[in-house]
Amino acid sequence: MLCNNMEGILEVTRVYGNLSQYQDVQDFILEQNVYKFIVALLDSGKQDVCFSACGVLINLANNNKKALLKGEGAIDKLVECLRDFGCSDWQLAGLVCKAFWNFMDDAGLILGLEETNKLLDLLSSFLDEQIALDHRWNLDLMDYQRECWEVEFKPVASQLLDKIHSHHSYLEPLPEQTKTYKVTITCNLSSTADVTMSATAGSFPNLFINDLICIMAEDFTPIRLMT
Repeated sequence: MLCNNMEGILEVTRVYGNLSQYQDVQDFILEQNVYKFIVALLDSGKQDVCFSACGVLINLANNNKKALLKGEGAIDKLVECLRDFGCSDWQLAGLVCKAFWNFMDDAGLILGLEETNKLLDLLSSFLDEQIALDHRWNLDLMDYQRECWEVEFKPVASQLLDKIHSHHSYLEPLPEQTKTYKVTITCNLSSTADVTMSATAGSFPNLFINDLICIMAEDFTPIRLMT
């Protein structure tokens, strides 16, 4: 695949797409670093090349090397591919969604939070018919685009969106509750000091002990504590 002939690269990638459903071929692609070239092809700017590369990634993502592909930038490049070509090629957009489906593990965590939010925004937009089919095409092409959107993209994208929503949420984490503690330290039977501290629930004992050590070292030799 080390050549500048894009037509030749496209044909080889198509062959890998057909054969990569077999475990032996998947192992070869991963062990010989062919997957790096496949991922790089997503940056080609050519829809047919991206289409063929996605076909290979769909099969490789079923392998237990998903993290390896992600480390090579496959997730980010797939998001970019969907963003750049989605509205003009619904077959490619549907294939990208299938790749994402295979990349997600049972917990949906392989995508990462930032990538997931980008993907959610794109899917939500592209599943909106008014946005997806914005009447840029003539009547004949418009009918074809609508059919591709309804058959090739909408079903798999809807399932992917549901799967992501089942594992991720836009809800912000609730802020930790903070409680103020007032501690009276009686030292040497004659000196006292009031110390006010704030700590989150569950963290007071360790926080108090750490701060108290500093107070003890600087000012007091404690004998007893009263709360």
